[in-house]
Amino acid sequence: KDHAEAVALWLKEEPDVVKGKPDKAAERFFEPYATAHRATWPGTEDEKTPEGKTRQVISPVTTGDDIRSACFEGWWEAASAELRAKVKPVPADMVMTSGSGLDPDVTLDAAVYQLDHVAGKWAELTGRAKAQIRSEIEEMLNKKAEAPFGGLAGVKLVNVLEINVALRGRYEKDKKPSQ
Repeated sequence: KDHAEAVALWLKEEPDVVKGKPDKAAERFFEPYATAHRATWPGTEDEKTPEGKTRQVISPVTTGDDIRSACFEGWWEAASAELRAKVKPVPADMVMTSGSGLDPDVTLDAAVYQLDHVAGKWAELTGRAKAQIRSEIEEMLNKKAEAPFGGLAGVKLVNVLEINVALRGRYEKDKKPSQ
């Protein structure tokens, strides 16, 4: 309904689409669209008609969230089990807390979510095996994680500053000379 003009124009150009059956119209639109315009989303833009009027038309876009969010659930359901198994759920506090980056704590889940990246960087800086560093950092996270009120409430949290200081103390001395 937000792009009724563009949809009406497309329906006019597709006379064999069964009217009153939105599932059929959507199927008829998205199958060829996905083939012709990979890595884009259908969006709308203004176009000048030969008469000089402006009308909305459907066009491929790479930015904008309206269609993306509407299509995600269907894409997720259609994705193969193999692909879904590779996707790690993002811990809620990584997308729901302040954007300042100044929060003193993150959940243990959020810290573990970032673990491969952090271990990879320290392995690069020190020349040590990533798997060994990952194991050491994971052990440190589990030891330092605490739930609020002595474990009586909430999920386990990790103090980011405390962990970063501990990581520097543990690995800084092992950095390669050029680093």
